Amino acid sequence: MHHDTSRFEIFCYSDVRQPDAYTHRMRGYPCVWRDIAGQSDEAVAHLIAGDKIDILVDLSGHIAEHRLLVFARKPAPVQVTWNGYPNTTGVRLEQAFAGHGVGAERLELLGRLPFQQFLAAHQCVDVALDPFPFNGTTTTCQTLWMGVPLITLAGRSHVARVGVSMLSNLGLERLIARDEREYVSLAVALAQDDEELATLRAGLRARMLASPNTDGARLTRFLEAAYAKMWKDYCLRTDS
Repeated sequence: MHHDTSRFEIFCYSDVRQPDAYTHRMRGYPCVWRDIAGQSDEAVAHLIAGDKIDILVDLSGHIAEHRLLVFARKPAPVQVTWNGYPNTTGVRLEQAFAGHGVGAERLELLGRLPFQQFLAAHQCVDVALDPFPFNGTTTTCQTLWMGVPLITLAGRSHVARVGVSMLSNLGLERLIARDEREYVSLAVALAQDDEELATLRAGLRARMLASPNTDGARLTRFLEAAYAKMWKDYCLRTDS
């Protein structure tokens, strides 16, 4: 959407078997669109090579029906992965809570919901707890957008500092914990402060709109700079 088309020609390889409104929205952006659903990995790799792609970006990672075997064939000279899911599956939460004395009757674990119902479910949440050592990313944005205050624990690696970045961009450093003890105390204190909760809820979406968190053009400039460096580094290696 925000790419500089004078510098970058964008190709999108869509492996979507059932296109939806989001698919149609993406197709409207300035790019060359390739539908690859149902094609073999070998055929897709051949298509990408024929398009002479310089930098191939994986947006699927290890999810179901991924295309990592296309990348294994190395159809482009520079290949990167982005926007993956650096997190755990959460399948052992029932046992983890029980080990801390929290019975199943105190838990409500929701399965996959239609997107609008998923957003509406945030109305039942007072305080969101950013997981660690792997923080939320897309879900954190959605949580904050829906006006739910979030507590995060500052870690040392990228996956443990996404919440720090997002809250700092909102001027909410006071919701960032430095250690596990402070993480708990911040969450307890905020849950008991009705006035602070109301203030945060009323202003979070405006904060998001005014912050770098929703500035797509700014993010794209950084992304393009990274692409340019990748390509320059590749060219320097091959020329030497």
